[in-house]
Amino acid sequence: MRYSVPLFYMISGALFLGSNSSISIKKLYLNKIFHLLILYIVWSIFYAVDDIGVNITINNIKLLIEKSWYHKYHMWFIPSIITIYILAPVLYTIVHNDEKIFKYIITVFILFGIIKSSIIIIPFLNHDVIDFINRFNVDLCQGCGYFMLGYYLSKVNLRNVNLRGLLILLIVLFGTSIKVNELYAVFYNESSGLLYGYYNCFTCAEGIIVFLLIRKALQNIKLNNIWVVLSKCSLGIYLIHPFIIEHLYFNFGFNINFCNPAISILILTLLVFLVSFILIFILHKIPILNKILV
Repeated sequence: MRYSVPLFYMISGALFLGSNSSISIKKLYLNKIFHLLILYIVWSIFYAVDDIGVNITINNIKLLIEKSWYHKYHMWFIPSIITIYILAPVLYTIVHNDEKIFKYIITVFILFGIIKSSIIIIPFLNHDVIDFINRFNVDLCQGCGYFMLGYYLSKVNLRNVNLRGLLILLIVLFGTSIKVNELYAVFYNESSGLLYGYYNCFTCAEGIIVFLLIRKALQNIKLNNIWVVLSKCSLGIYLIHPFIIEHLYFNFGFNINFCNPAISILILTLLVFLVSFILIFILHKIPILNKILV
């Protein structure tokens, strides 16, 4: 579910920037940024302990510190979202006071964040061309772009959204990316993640579609309550999902090879999401743990 990170950025942007009240910088740092730092430290230690076991001795304390310091592969996202939150007061001012600049930033994000990232991964592209394109590096076109795009999509008129068309397009994009990666892997005789980056056209389009599908599916429900629950649990789901995936495999032998990948990937995705959601939802109800784990 490679679009999970862009989707989280977009949901966060829709909620954060969609607030009717301006952002208090003091509350932002105390309630958001400091909390994320705690999560970063605690989950890094959690995964380090999970790696080396709970029977920690003097001899492997150093290993525990090293694994905590270099953290799990997905933990990069916490410093990334912290950076966006630091800029959030500026982004809020832009989207609520200057529509032209807001749309300009979205355009720059599409050009330098998505299209650029999609071009430089094209096989057989000349290295000099890639080097030239990479010289135009606009850092704000990454997470901040998805963050603001989420707010933009939250204002889209859902009456113009064709649910069946979006589902078909999502399936086509997902199937195409799988086939392209398969062909690339066969041609080069190595595993391929060619279209699995967070900032290529396929991932961006899939994230946008899923975001709109969620809005469309929930339009007749108490939307505010649903978004609040999703918002509260989404970060925790992201943090815990590698733990669920690994233990489903190592303890139960459950992976994408148990049947046709087109089916097994969907089943595994739904199972990981469901188990992760239940655990995080429960953690939210437990005092103290709900402050340091979610």
